[in-house]
Amino acid sequence: MNRKRQTPAYIYEHSGFVHTEYDIKCLLLYTLDQCNRWVNLTSITDITLGADRGFTYFDMIDALTSLIKLGLVDNNESAGQYYRLSDKGAELNEITRRDVEFTVRRAVRKLASRRYFEDILLKNAPLPKELENEVRR
Repeated sequence: MNRKRQTPAYIYEHSGFVHTEYDIKCLLLYTLDQCNRWVNLTSITDITLGADRGFTYFDMIDALTSLIKLGLVDNNESAGQYYRLSDKGAELNEITRRDVEFTVRRAVRKLASRRYFEDILLKNAPLPKELENEVRR
């Protein structure tokens, strides 16, 4: 008697394409590239976790901390928790952007543009004055 084995329910607990630390780092680089400005931690969280549910908030924070230590992401904690892609991170993103699944990239583009306009037009999370005009070139 060969019965089909059922897949355990916990296998489906983390659906999505992004699971490994490498995947999360690539997603963060891509997200910050799409924002192209200083972004607060809440916006980064909303965009990345909104684009893919295969990882947790704590996985994302670990990956973001690692990217900062590697010099791929700049942070400005004097104005609050704001982050942007460094020039070194932008170069690496050009190489790794294809490692992010197409549907996840599309979701990031959609969420990043919507989030940008919400922040600017609705003043939900205004940038501090010293960061307003700074964008990565």
